[in-house]
Amino acid sequence: MKPLHNKIYTILMMLAISLCTACDKMPDNGQLDGMWQLMSIETADGHILDVKEQQHYWSFRLRLVQFTASRAIDTDKFYAHFSREGGNIVLKDFCQEARYEKDTDDNVWVSSEEVELLHPWGVYGQEDENDSQKIKATYRVEALSDTRLVLKSDETRLTLRKF
Repeated sequence: MKPLHNKIYTILMMLAISLCTACDKMPDNGQLDGMWQLMSIETADGHILDVKEQQHYWSFRLRLVQFTASRAIDTDKFYAHFSREGGNIVLKDFCQEARYEKDTDDNVWVSSEEVELLHPWGVYGQEDENDSQKIKATYRVEALSDTRLVLKSDETRLTLRKF
């Protein structure tokens, strides 16, 4: 009787452990999820700016990316929705307010006239063809690993490291 009791106990323990681990949440965006520090911005003419000391960050979670900075600049937080389309990341609906995570009509959108506010993060978006009051930026993902992200647009090539 003892061997049968031990087997049942072992099976029940394995079942309990597998149920507990099955409930763990996996990141929705795989390796993209988390905080990334902007290390360099390469411009279209080949000039490379080392920006790691400026401490600008991109944080991806769910369908939202938050842009923050540790050093003093005009505005220290922006938000944008993002989607992954093939090998591209499309950023849109840039906003300066934390309430952006909720759908409200009082969001403060970053317009095409204000796009320079996003330049410290390497974002040189253009007017959104669906809404002239907003901007949109598209990046091709050149590299994505647990530690490194390289994004390429028409204007820039951005290198980020996982923080």
